[in-house]
Amino acid sequence: MILDWIEFLLIGAGLSLDVFSMIACQSARLAKINKPRMIVIALLAAGWQTGALYVGRYFGVLLKSLDKRPNADRAERLIAAAVFILMGIRMLWKAKKEAQIEEVRQEKVAYLSVIKMLGGITLYTILTGFAVGFLSASLTIVLPIIAALTIIMIIVGFVVGYLYGAALKTKAYFLGGILFLVVSAGILVRYVLVP
Repeated sequence: MILDWIEFLLIGAGLSLDVFSMIACQSARLAKINKPRMIVIALLAAGWQTGALYVGRYFGVLLKSLDKRPNADRAERLIAAAVFILMGIRMLWKAKKEAQIEEVRQEKVAYLSVIKMLGGITLYTILTGFAVGFLSASLTIVLPIIAALTIIMIIVGFVVGYLYGAALKTKAYFLGGILFLVVSAGILVRYVLVP
């Protein structure tokens, strides 16, 4: 079974909205956007996200190849759907939690703070990659979508955070959570409930 490209877009958007929320919080503190730094951060985040997704997918595909049971596909699809449900619940919880940030002006977004931010979500990106591997997703489709959406959302997150502060992070987490739940519902309906 190969995941539909629309589902890839939804997964990529869900992951990217997580990064968007975090970078919007960082850029809400900026006195001015440094465009070269913003591009470097966008490229760093895209590389990090695609690398983490690749690692997760690698282990998902490896485990899938080792599982020779006759009903293994069904179990793998259930696991993938469960991962996306957990991702959705996590993002909805983050939207509900709505932690306040202190918007103290700073000159630039530090690379170290971006690396810490990305490190904090790496496990979730790896888990998403693991689920994508269970669903036999092609790297030639998945990685460019994830990279492109991450770059776009980092740039949009910089601008939105700078102009409006961190107010939209809750809506972004909520939307990301809904996207993951939609993907999991699609997997359950199309690949698990229907033989």
